[in-house]
Amino acid sequence: MSEMKNKKNEATVKGECQKQKGIRNEKTAKERALKLKNNKNEELKMNKHQKRGIINEKDQRTVKGSIRNKK
Repeated sequence: MSEMKNKKNEATVKGECQKQKGIRNEKTAKERALKLKNNKNEELKMNKHQKRGIINEKDQRTVKGSIRNKK
């Protein structure tokens, strides 16, 4: 059972790696893909109010609305 789960997990990570075309080194691509996958899982667990404070790593803005618009 756990072997199948590991294979499935590895396959999704591999898919995430292939999405990131700019990375040549496969190891860093795998690490990034795992990080992305973990972040997605954590975001799914959070509710809407918690998500509002998440800062996007790419452009350092909050996901929903700017900080100034929040009241």
